[in-house]
Amino acid sequence: MSESRFSRLGRYEAHLVYAFILQISETERANYVVAFFQEVKRYSDVPRRKGEPKNVGCVWELNDLDDFDLMNPGHLAKLVKEIWHTKYQKQNAKRERTAFLTELSHLLK
Repeated sequence: MSESRFSRLGRYEAHLVYAFILQISETERANYVVAFFQEVKRYSDVPRRKGEPKNVGCVWELNDLDDFDLMNPGHLAKLVKEIWHTKYQKQNAKRERTAFLTELSHLLK
């Protein structure tokens, strides 16, 4: 079975995040990774059909950020989650997120 478009996208996103994480000093890296994963795990898979009211799955992750600080793991996690939220189909976002988390976890070992 071939890899889906969104799975491949998730894997490649993980490599981008990993490349940045490697630029952080080793002493700060572990704390950064833990905080990043804590924020990413707050992503909601709850779908919303057209015309339905907003629900817990309708989150605009970047609305509360005036300035983006890449050294803040919560900001990077919110950027990644916002990318997932912009997918029309939650199943595609789930494929992307699953591949991202799997690949990033593998890279960080």
